[in-house]
Amino acid sequence: MKEGYRATQKWLADLLLSQGLGEADRLMILYGGMASDEREKIKAAFQAHPDTAPVRILLATDAASEGLDLQNHCSKLIHYEIPWNPNRMEQRNGRIDRHGQKAKEVLIYHFVGKGYQDQATQGCKPGELEGDLEFLMRAAQKINTIREDLGKVGPVIAAQVEEAMLGQRVQLDTIQAERESEPLRRLLKFERKVQDEIAKLKEKLDQTRQDLRLDPANILQVVQVGLQLAQQPL
Repeated sequence: MKEGYRATQKWLADLLLSQGLGEADRLMILYGGMASDEREKIKAAFQAHPDTAPVRILLATDAASEGLDLQNHCSKLIHYEIPWNPNRMEQRNGRIDRHGQKAKEVLIYHFVGKGYQDQATQGCKPGELEGDLEFLMRAAQKINTIREDLGKVGPVIAAQVEEAMLGQRVQLDTIQAERESEPLRRLLKFERKVQDEIAKLKEKLDQTRQDLRLDPANILQVVQVGLQLAQQPL
């Protein structure tokens, strides 16, 4: 984790607290280097029902982009900055945009310049904040449309974002990379669909087990009673 990210995180926390958005433990902070037990405590609180835990705002660095499920009661994500690596952005989104999300839609936001609509039609000036934000917006939109496979297209986007930040590019071009990755994208989309169906079936199976009380102790008791009724040895 870079210290710059922590400095931004602390600044955002102070800003939200000054606006009264962190009162009564509504706000928590997650970052790299935290003790594992503290990390798990924050995760559990954020995943808990609002009636149980008051925390509703989680400020996280990229330490939260992998290995965390945060979809129980959260369906809104704000990127304060967009990472250059498209896979990193998709990992972030995947913390809440995943199986088990209860909301009808997931809303993901990121910042753009005030005049981004004019920039989109006139072309951005390399190196200027408005132009950089507008370019990143187009990269984020592209990532969302090719999320089934970032393997081939992701590195192309990352390289072009870097070129744009250095003032060497004003247009995002992924046509060739997308064309080359199309067969793999179709396969991965099919595999993802199968995995989703398996997850749904497992959820139904677990619910059925719970409804019918199909745990080992109950099954053993049923078998023992059945044997006794049949006058068979245990």
